[in-house]
Amino acid sequence: MYLGIDSSEPDKITLYYSDQARCNRRDFSLLGEGSLLAAIHSLLNDLSQPLTAVTGIAVVVGHGRWTAIRVAVVVANSLAYTLSIPVASVGSPNELADSFLKLSTKPVGEYILPVYNGEARIGPPVSSL
Repeated sequence: MYLGIDSSEPDKITLYYSDQARCNRRDFSLLGEGSLLAAIHSLLNDLSQPLTAVTGIAVVVGHGRWTAIRVAVVVANSLAYTLSIPVASVGSPNELADSFLKLSTKPVGEYILPVYNGEARIGPPVSSL
């Protein structure tokens, strides 16, 4: 099973997963106790699949909050390293289904970097006056 991570929405995480020839998606709230790892755990439990059933991971980069993108990339790279599976980055959720096909030929051991759609800001925006 291939897993796709989209953290571009402010208060939710969307996980995509391949189910034979189809690509499915599930949304998880990040409000309260929500986290990416909890979402992955919940998805795998609901599908009655062990973590080792994941055979490749793709992450949407370039859209979303700076920290959310970094967390998704770190989790994906960590799982890819631990499970010895390929990992890839894509520019939008629409590219995830195609990336699942590419993951089957991507070598293990190549990791991804975060990409951002703007400058990182910590604190309130700075006025240009």
